[in-house]
Amino acid sequence: MTDMNAEVLHLLKQQGDSLTALRDIERFAYFSTPEARADFIYRCLKAGLRLRNTSEPPEPGAGFGAIVFHKDVPDEHLLGQVVSLLTGLATACGGRYDGWETQVL
Repeated sequence: MTDMNAEVLHLLKQQGDSLTALRDIERFAYFSTPEARADFIYRCLKAGLRLRNTSEPPEPGAGFGAIVFHKDVPDEHLLGQVVSLLTGLATACGGRYDGWETQVL
């Protein structure tokens, strides 16, 4: 598991989250073209994730964003697996995986 995953889990625990409840875990990625973003979204849907939203570049040179999500109980093993999957998918599509977030329950 990456240090970032461990840090987010630690912060969730500090806020009183028992990390036992099922919840949406949102994942973010950015791409240089809308076509690359569409390819990433397609691959994510095939892998069982769902699309939450897309975003257009807020300024020239910024990326075309995609937010995908899955419903899970956050744990170290799961987070590491999904980070690896989405990093690979984003890279294959010419983009960049940018991390995840979830709500405190």
